[in-house]
Amino acid sequence: MGSIRVAALCACLAVSTTARAQLPRPAPSALPQWAIDTSARLRPALATVAGIRLGMNESRVRSLLGHPDTSFAYESPVLDSARVLRYPTAEAVLNAAGVQTFRCWGRSCGLPGGIRIGSSLQAVVASLGRGHPGYGHQLSHSLFYYVGGCDCWLEVRFTSSLRVDLITLESDNS
Repeated sequence: MGSIRVAALCACLAVSTTARAQLPRPAPSALPQWAIDTSARLRPALATVAGIRLGMNESRVRSLLGHPDTSFAYESPVLDSARVLRYPTAEAVLNAAGVQTFRCWGRSCGLPGGIRIGSSLQAVVASLGRGHPGYGHQLSHSLFYYVGGCDCWLEVRFTSSLRVDLITLESDNS
């Protein structure tokens, strides 16, 4: 009976350690190997999308993007409550700490350094460096850049013709 308890404790510790210290296995990537680097990091100054930074308050987001097409709040007993601002080509999710997630897909959406929706994979790698491949079981068309100094990341998703079609900046405050 004692060995079962020890095995259960070891299994629990292994799951806990894995969840905190290791990322899941990368998905098979649809992107060429020359664009991938599993140790990729992004300088914090580059963690801005269309002028939006993580933690920015709602009034600042509205001053940069204007009045949203729709906005709504949702309450969750498990997760933080949040407010969503939806624009024709972007979406911001804010919690009590400010912007938690920002994603955009319009032509005006861009990063410092000139990367925009429609930019090529070559231009992204030249500007940001090689990125970490996406996660999951399906073929990934994304590069992830983990930002130094925060528990956050920038995802750049590509079309099958290797052009940027979505940029997401996200914080993991869990």
